[in-house]
Amino acid sequence: MFRPYLLRGRATLAVLLLALAPVRAQSPVSSMAPQAAPQKLSLSEAIRLALANRQELKAAAEAVEAAAGATLQASLGPNPVLSIQSENWRAWGDPTFAPLRDLDYFTYITQQIETNGKRRKRTDLAEIEGQSTRLARAVLAWRIEQEAAAAWWAAVTADARLDVLGRTRRTLAELVQYHESRLEQGAIAEIDLIKVQVEEQKLVQAQTSAENEREQARLRLASTMGLPRLADGVVLDGEIGGDLGPPLAATDWMERARAQRPDWELQKSRIAAAEAAVTLAQAHTRPDVTPYFGYKRTNDMNTIVGGVNIPLLVRDRNQGRILEAQAQVREEVANLRALATRTEAEVTAAMAAAARGRAQVESLEAGLLERARESFRIARAAFQEQGADLLFLLDAQRAQNDVELLHAQALADYRLSVARLEAAAGGRGAAALEVLP
Repeated sequence: MFRPYLLRGRATLAVLLLALAPVRAQSPVSSMAPQAAPQKLSLSEAIRLALANRQELKAAAEAVEAAAGATLQASLGPNPVLSIQSENWRAWGDPTFAPLRDLDYFTYITQQIETNGKRRKRTDLAEIEGQSTRLARAVLAWRIEQEAAAAWWAAVTADARLDVLGRTRRTLAELVQYHESRLEQGAIAEIDLIKVQVEEQKLVQAQTSAENEREQARLRLASTMGLPRLADGVVLDGEIGGDLGPPLAATDWMERARAQRPDWELQKSRIAAAEAAVTLAQAHTRPDVTPYFGYKRTNDMNTIVGGVNIPLLVRDRNQGRILEAQAQVREEVANLRALATRTEAEVTAAMAAAARGRAQVESLEAGLLERARESFRIARAAFQEQGADLLFLLDAQRAQNDVELLHAQALADYRLSVARLEAAAGGRGAAALEVLP
């Protein structure tokens, strides 16, 4: 929150700043209502905002509406046709031509009658295609969820890296202050102070680079959420440390993937649509009939006309469409087999990556991390007691810093690998649509 500082003798300026304070307080996320306090952004909230804001999902919603219109149109039968006709027109000849006397007038109505259940089969196909459109939207939501989760963890990782560098810089700042004090007392040479200051400047550069990476990570996160940027007050409600969770082997990830991945349901729907297209194509091997009934006036006599038109399927018996539809079924079945192979590969790779990440984290926490911290504590205490030289202390500090960064990166890799594993196994999938507008 913006806090104006009251300056002595500047009462007018202070009042003005206080009046502007509520105006400058902005919502951390542009799509949220303005709030005075910084907003905490959790992973679930980031995903919710991504599903609510992304224009691709709104376009997919319009595609669902279009599919509903196509289904309605497919369920409608053919319209009747009104025909008006006259015959025996001539411009010359003997006897003299009289239209009311010499012309024949026809007025009749024809109505095409669809046979072999074509209308029902056409409607079934349209309904299945509409379901495929809805499932395609679910797949898109699933993909967006994966993007948002990966971007959120990347942003949390950037925060963690910056936090490690910040703690290390504070430690070095204390060392610099200590050496400045010792130099004033004449207890050390100036070169010792310069060495510590050089290390501090190196860390400043690393911290600046980490801040740039953090800003880029936050911009990517905002983009996945359908926002131009995150406001400065946003705090990511999460950390890469803490409990690693239950062992990954406790879950049957492949079975979960088959049950929850929306792209599986989409591919099955495409197979069903291809099969329905075969049924409809085969229905067209029987011709539709078109009866007609009407009125004829000829030679001042009123008569009735009736008949029926029946196409003769001598050459075109819809053979090409049937072959095309049957090939489409085989293609979609092959795509389902390919999806099964790809899913197994994705889940297996994600499980292996998560297992390796967890093992690396546990290995670091079991030995190297604590040893590096303890070595720095010992080196610092020894240096303060003048029992060790400065280079030994700086080496210990650099070692601790490297191990802390390695541990943070290992934790981040593990969290991200688990998120990818959960995504490969379906994540929220079609259930994500429950929060869509």
